[in-house]
Amino acid sequence: QKPPLEKKEEKNMEKIRWAICDDVSSVCKSFELALKKYDDLEYLGAACTSGDCIRLCSETKPDILLLDIMMEEENSGILLIPEIKRVSPDTKIAMLTSYSDEAHIFSAFSQGADNYIPKSTKTQDVYTMMKNLCDGQCTMQEDVMQALVSQSRRIACQQQSLLYIITIMSTLSQSEFEILKEIYDGKTYSQIAQSRFVELGTIKKQSSRILHKFRSKSMKELIENLSRLHVFELYNHNLMIEDLQNPT
Repeated sequence: QKPPLEKKEEKNMEKIRWAICDDVSSVCKSFELALKKYDDLEYLGAACTSGDCIRLCSETKPDILLLDIMMEEENSGILLIPEIKRVSPDTKIAMLTSYSDEAHIFSAFSQGADNYIPKSTKTQDVYTMMKNLCDGQCTMQEDVMQALVSQSRRIACQQQSLLYIITIMSTLSQSEFEILKEIYDGKTYSQIAQSRFVELGTIKKQSSRILHKFRSKSMKELIENLSRLHVFELYNHNLMIEDLQNPT
């Protein structure tokens, strides 16, 4: 009788231990009932708050966690990922969502998520995804993959644009840099001229030189681009201040 017992214990050890965290209890229950039919899955429990989610993962150390991307608030699930990985490093996290959003998808993966599936996904596909994750495979739905590619390209373009902007910023004189910063902060040419005790025409000439260096058609276009890239926010955080204010 001993060999059969050992075989049964070995089979139990091979089960995928999973849990779910969603702020809607009916969603948790729905997944529990849907996945109950698979003998190689072992359900560990559910949590409906961020705090309970961390406790559940810390106590049970699931192989797979299905995690709502929003939980109590937008992005709450995403913000939980690093803490979940801290208390249970080996847990694979599959984000659950009711919609596809490129920014959310990219943010979830950048925080350490292992996969991303809509809540409307068929039960068989959820099961297959869980099996693949435990086998070290990450099979994504086509729309999720496309969203990741699109967001990666967008970020790459922004980084290239930021590098270009910083390069041009380094060519500005101290006076041009300060004038551009004041325009960025919403001051008019007249206000800048008054504060610097110079003629309005002087400010306009310097603004023209600034536009020429950036190859921008208008100051409005330039400011919108600087705002989109958060250039002066970086400046305010003391990043590259010396290079920007003291061009060589």
